[in-house]
Amino acid sequence: CNLKLKYKSEDSQMLAYADSTFNAVGNCHYGVLVILNGPVLWVSKCSNSQQTSSNEAEMTSCSEGARLVKSITNILHELDSYTGPVTMFTDNVGVRNCLLVGETPNRLGHMENRRLYAVQMAREGEINFEWISTKEQPADGLTKAVPLDQLNVLKQFCFTN
Repeated sequence: CNLKLKYKSEDSQMLAYADSTFNAVGNCHYGVLVILNGPVLWVSKCSNSQQTSSNEAEMTSCSEGARLVKSITNILHELDSYTGPVTMFTDNVGVRNCLLVGETPNRLGHMENRRLYAVQMAREGEINFEWISTKEQPADGLTKAVPLDQLNVLKQFCFTN
């Protein structure tokens, strides 16, 4: 099967998808997919810090995603080619609410500095955090082995025959 990256000119909103997987040992693998008329950036890597919960792992993916989105939008602003806010999707409602409200539950207090950058971006209108169901989350395929139907969600966002 020959696959090519898919770019389309009719949609010019930048979207980002952040997801993570967490295991009992505390390892976190996170994935971020950024799309602007097609895939611009995709990252799949292990966190360099020990995680204590799935919420912490999801916060890591959103924070890292916000940092990556900021670097892309800085370049695009310099080129006068993109000025709109970015919508970032996460499948963790608690983390999304934490980022929007700006309050950190005590159990995530040690992540405050990492989270504050993402909150600041949201308050300044640079990024909007939205919830997406796990079945529709394309970044899920960047974090772990997934069933074929979920892998096809990632394929639909990035590739064409």
